[in-house]
Amino acid sequence: MANSDELREAISEAVSAALVPIGQRLARIERRIESVEHHLRSVEQRLTSVQQRVTGVQDRIDNVQLRLDNLGGKLAALGEDGSG
Repeated sequence: MANSDELREAISEAVSAALVPIGQRLARIERRIESVEHHLRSVEQRLTSVQQRVTGVQDRIDNVQLRLDNLGGKLAALGEDGSG
């Protein structure tokens, strides 16, 4: 029985020793994942800001286009009045 107990103890120690570097590697992977998640949140915030600015610019472009269309209509009406 002593040999069996010694064998179990040796196996237990070997497994524990083998698990230490695995645990350390997992801890490094977890830290890297947290870093990437933080970076992605930052990128998402910047993209949201850019999207808001693009929307603002698009609204201004649409407004200018409406004003130009309105002016074009007025100029066409003036041309019709002058030629008739």
